[in-house]
Amino acid sequence: MIMENIFSSGEKQQIADVLANKDDRAALQKQILEKHPEDCLLAVKLNIPGPIKNNSRLKSLFEKGIDQLEKELKLSNFKIIAVKSWDKGTGCENFYLIKNTAANVKKTAVSFEDKNDLGRLFDADVLTNKKGIISSLSRKQLKQNGRKCLICQRSAKECARSRRHTIKELQDRISEIYEESFQ
Repeated sequence: MIMENIFSSGEKQQIADVLANKDDRAALQKQILEKHPEDCLLAVKLNIPGPIKNNSRLKSLFEKGIDQLEKELKLSNFKIIAVKSWDKGTGCENFYLIKNTAANVKKTAVSFEDKNDLGRLFDADVLTNKKGIISSLSRKQLKQNGRKCLICQRSAKECARSRRHTIKELQDRISEIYEESFQ
């Protein structure tokens, strides 16, 4: 069976596009948390290597993963106050304002990210506003294991830092996960 390359279409993003989106994301997160400092914010996006960050197949992967995440949030009985969604050339993103502790939400987010290969494609950040300072809760702060590489199961940070795997290798693995997810 020949694997379909899900990165064969889409608008190539430049570093400037990705950095501008990062700034837009930070501004939105700050705006939301300034209005709701007592709640936490769950910001969810796909981790996609290379210049193609969004297309119909990546959008389908995102939506399938979001369905799984939202089921887990409901099972955890979190009160979701608001949801904002982005669908940009730099990728799809969802922002959930949740009435619960950041630690509880982060534990659910980590469980979602680690549950299966589809979840491992996601980056789910939990942010809070403590006295006007917006900060993200890390896995390390909760004594959770770091993320594993999609290809070799080593530390994802270690592989990314050393560029152990090519963009093509990572995209091929993501294409496999796409096929597995929609069989």
